Amino acid sequence: MPALLAIRDQFHDVDTTEVDQLAKECEDLRRAVAESELRAPPLRISFDALARSFAQRGRELDQSKTERD
Repeated sequence: MPALLAIRDQFHDVDTTEVDQLAKECEDLRRAVAESELRAPPLRISFDALARSFAQRGRELDQSKTERD
C-alpha cells in the first residue's frame, strides 16, 4: 500500500480516487492472506491427523484380511 500511495503522490493531476480504492483493496487482500495463513496450520494438522487415522485403519483392515486368509 505505501508503494501505491507513493506513486499516487507523483501524479498530482490524476484523480486519486481509483488509486485510493486500489490501495484499500490491496490492503484488504494482504489482511485476508495474513488471516488465512494463521488458520492454515491448524487445518493442516487436522488433515494430517485424519490422514494418519485413515492409514492406520487401512493397515488394520489389511491385517485382519490377511489373518482370515
